[in-house]
Amino acid sequence: MTHPQRSTRPADAVTAPRRGGDTDTDTGGPGPGTGPGSRPGPAAAVPAPAAPAVSAPAVSAPAVSAAPPAADTGAHIVHVRLEDLPAAVEKRDRPDLADRPVAVLDGGPRGTVLSACPACPAARAAGVRPGMGAARVRRLLPDAALLPARPEHYAAAATAVTAVLHTTTPLVELLPGDRAVLDLTGALPYFGRTPAALARRIQDRIHAEHRLPSALGAAPNRLLARLAADTASPGTLRVLPDDPAALTAFLDPLPASALPGVGPATAAALARYGLHTLADLRRTPAATLRRALGPATGQRLAEQARGHDPRPVLRDTPARRLGDAHAFPADTLDPGVVRTALLDLAHRIAPRLRADRLLASAATLTVRLADGAALTRTRALPRPTDLAADLADAAHRVQDALALQRARIRHLHLRAEHLTEAARTPFQLTLDHEDDDRRRRAETTADRAAARYGPGTLRPASLLPRREG
Repeated sequence: MTHPQRSTRPADAVTAPRRGGDTDTDTGGPGPGTGPGSRPGPAAAVPAPAAPAVSAPAVSAPAVSAAPPAADTGAHIVHVRLEDLPAAVEKRDRPDLADRPVAVLDGGPRGTVLSACPACPAARAAGVRPGMGAARVRRLLPDAALLPARPEHYAAAATAVTAVLHTTTPLVELLPGDRAVLDLTGALPYFGRTPAALARRIQDRIHAEHRLPSALGAAPNRLLARLAADTASPGTLRVLPDDPAALTAFLDPLPASALPGVGPATAAALARYGLHTLADLRRTPAATLRRALGPATGQRLAEQARGHDPRPVLRDTPARRLGDAHAFPADTLDPGVVRTALLDLAHRIAPRLRADRLLASAATLTVRLADGAALTRTRALPRPTDLAADLADAAHRVQDALALQRARIRHLHLRAEHLTEAARTPFQLTLDHEDDDRRRRAETTADRAAARYGPGTLRPASLLPRREG
């Protein structure tokens, strides 16, 4: 998601809740000096009537109590997951596709699936998933609508949904994969509702205003809220109360791969030790996990298996990755063609980094072969950078390390990762800083030319079309 203009004032009107419960009827508006996270005012701010009234008059501000409602379960952190946003946007904007499975392709007709329709039983039954090749989707679902990606439309939808989130609380942290996490602690006394009621209000507004499916999880911390959202089906909300027995009953059956950061390699390593579920991890001493997986990973999994996560929700965090893809018109064996495509991808990503004033500390390359297999490697950069030359150099090093001389390559995806704000990132001067300055001048000049005359006005000579004869 992208960051919209911040707003701490609710967009719709609210009333003082009835004593001992929530209300779903909005008739009044918030008064000045109130907002999510503000200090609660005295209870006498809303005087009680001397006698029962036939109809309650409108009030100028919601009643604020010193504590959340009695039904508060402690689930103050909410994780919002937009279910396959690109496909959902296409289904919303194309009523003629209402009865057909939809897959959005990244990289043209020969690209890979960026998103599949979240509410299409046929797509789920056929096993269509992100990263699958277009040819395979056509074989599995001949009647599927394969649509080219429209990134600007998906970004606009994500921005609109983010604006909805900010009407409830300013503590919104945007995450990759069309996700966000919110801290409702300050909003509870302001709205006078339980965490579940506020989360449901957010979900209802996303559906009513933007017609997009979402899955929400509410829990005492970020990890639990994410797991709750991941296990919730589109259009539903899962609430995990702050109760140790209930949390253990929820966590124990989950597979180890449900934890963030546990990929196929880590899951396979755990399986070799007979550790398949979070219950297995919870019963294993942390020292054993540290010896098996390394100090950092072992300790992290030991804490996560018990539902521990002390991380706060952070505002105004930058995007964590930026990427772009290239699909070859025909499968290629030529390493030179692949190197040129990687250079082109780097020169597409770097201007976006500079425009957002971000620096990347790692580059990840995914190579998809003609048989559908995918190889992904990440390489740390020598220093944080926003230069295409550095990204291309890292991608070329990954290409050389993969040694794919006899592999037919169909699709490339390059990502700049571990992004930080340029103004807050320290760097160390090197002896070759003059080369960096020269490359920076060349790339920023290309940025100015693109802003004035259009993208691709100035490009490296190796990316220019070759002339015949």
